[in-house]
Amino acid sequence: MAVTVLNQPISPNVTGTNLVYSLSSSLANSPQFRYVTDIYESGSNNYITTIKTYPNIHYSGIIDVSRELEDQLTPDYNWKTTGSVVPVNTVKTFDLRFGEEYGTSVSSSRTTYTGSTSNYLELFPGTVYKNEGSFNFKISSVNCNGILSNHPEATSYSPFNTIGPDTRITLTLDDYHTITLFQNTNKINVAWIDVINGGAKYSGVVSGSGIDFTTYGIGPKNLEEYNPLFATYNSDPDIGYLAFSPVPLLPTCPGGAPTYNYTLKSGPYATGEAGASAGIICSNEYTRFAFINQYGFWDYYNVYTPLRRVSQVDRSLYERPFVRYEDSIGSYDISDRGNTQYKTDYRDNYSITTDWLSSTMAEWLKEMFVSEEVYIQKNGNFIPVNITNTTIQRNLNTSRNKLFQYTIEFKYANDRISR
Repeated sequence: MAVTVLNQPISPNVTGTNLVYSLSSSLANSPQFRYVTDIYESGSNNYITTIKTYPNIHYSGIIDVSRELEDQLTPDYNWKTTGSVVPVNTVKTFDLRFGEEYGTSVSSSRTTYTGSTSNYLELFPGTVYKNEGSFNFKISSVNCNGILSNHPEATSYSPFNTIGPDTRITLTLDDYHTITLFQNTNKINVAWIDVINGGAKYSGVVSGSGIDFTTYGIGPKNLEEYNPLFATYNSDPDIGYLAFSPVPLLPTCPGGAPTYNYTLKSGPYATGEAGASAGIICSNEYTRFAFINQYGFWDYYNVYTPLRRVSQVDRSLYERPFVRYEDSIGSYDISDRGNTQYKTDYRDNYSITTDWLSSTMAEWLKEMFVSEEVYIQKNGNFIPVNITNTTIQRNLNTSRNKLFQYTIEFKYANDRISR
């Protein structure tokens, strides 16, 4: 009189897949038999739901819990993290208890036996595509560099000072930026930060959590608010570099331990200055996007091209009938209105064209177009927007056309107030 778990998802896993459990019971051929799955949030008495499943023709219970558990995860809005934080809403562990219920006949009442054994499943809101060959998220794909992002420059091994500014992620001094790491071995307790500008170097550490998932605030603004000594690069208008290395260093990565490198800039690049030869388009005006990536954590992207706005104005008018002379004096009044505007609705639509992208950058940025959470950093705040592109076209032929551009169309989640 106990349920046996035959197959189950690996842990940790993602909600953007099929989280299938296969169950069996020696009593599965009993009248009115159903498998009963009670779901709790691990570490608490927070009951979530119960799923009841009839056995199939082989008396097995096949249960997919992804839909129920996906609703329990929400983003952590930790753009302005100073130091590090542990995701609390994006990553959760659930306690699944498998039981059964059945009757003595087809017309009798059922007796329910709740599960007494806990089956723990840690989840984050990533995605697995069915063409990848398995329902399970391949956690081994992030075991080496640890970063939960598909950004081609942030995820590749890149020793500090061995690559040019055109191959680093560009950050300005006012940017908030976070990076989330997963490590199931060699838990990270601190992260090492090097800031170099004009030949001057400041090195320091950012404390970590030492557990599986940790989000570090490593943007120039995050570091400045974490430790003012990191702001020493503010005094030099020339280009600078920021390097982020997890500690302990991970020896399993090809070429050695990973270092994530970022280009810092405090102003536009002039002719002949660093960055101009690298083809980086920079100005004091830019648009910075923050979006939930394929893993369910934040990625960021700066666009240094002009932002375009098209405003649609809808006006509601009251049309007054022609003046009846028998009801009025009939004198001429130049300010007399025939139509009166009593309401105005504004709808602003924005578009911006990206810089030239490589094929790998274009593939990564495609995640922003399908993301359900997109924000723009503006004046130190993050403002929600909705991407409105209905089609995404990417260049797949790189033999002739090496580079590619996207046009991003969006509107603010909150329109201007009507008048």
